[in-house]
Amino acid sequence: MNASPSSALLDVSALLLYRDDEDSILPAVQALHAAFAPAAISLEIIPIDLGSGDNCNALMTLLPPMPATCELRPPVHVAAHSLFAPALQAAHGRVLCVLDTAAAIASQAQLVDAYTRVAARSCDAMRLTANCLMLRRDRNERAMRSLFGVATAIHPRLVLAMKARGRHVAAAL
Repeated sequence: MNASPSSALLDVSALLLYRDDEDSILPAVQALHAAFAPAAISLEIIPIDLGSGDNCNALMTLLPPMPATCELRPPVHVAAHSLFAPALQAAHGRVLCVLDTAAAIASQAQLVDAYTRVAARSCDAMRLTANCLMLRRDRNERAMRSLFGVATAIHPRLVLAMKARGRHVAAAL
C-alpha cells in the first residue's frame, strides 16, 4: 500500500466508499487503476470505511505496490452519519470521484471520459451511475449546494442523494 502523502496536485482523487465489501474491494481498486493508467492520469485512491466489519482493510494491505501514477492511501474511517471532511482534506486531486466498490467496477469504461469532461470545465459535476459522482475540486461547494440545496462537505449518504438527482450539474450554477 502506498501511503506517503503527496504535496503535488494529482489529476484524480477517488474516494472509494465501502462497508463489508470484502469480495469487491480489491477488484474495485484494480478497476480504478486500470481505468486511469492507460491515459496517464495520476490517481490517488482514498478508501472511505463506512463501518466495515469484515476483512476489507486487511485485504487492501495485500495489494502489490501501485505504479508511480497511482497512490493507494490508508483507509479513512468515518462514523455512519458523520461528514467525511478528513477524506476531502487528504485528497490532492483536481477532480474528485466519489463512488462505491460496485460503481468502481461497473463504471470503469466511463471514468476517463467523465474525468475529461469535468476537468475541461464543461460541467462542475457529473453522475456516471447511481453510485458514482465526478466533480471538480475547485467547485466542490457549488456542486454540493446544487445537489443538496445547502453548502456541505460530501456526506456518506451521498450515494442515496445521487439516486434522486439528474445526471449533470450545469457549469453555470
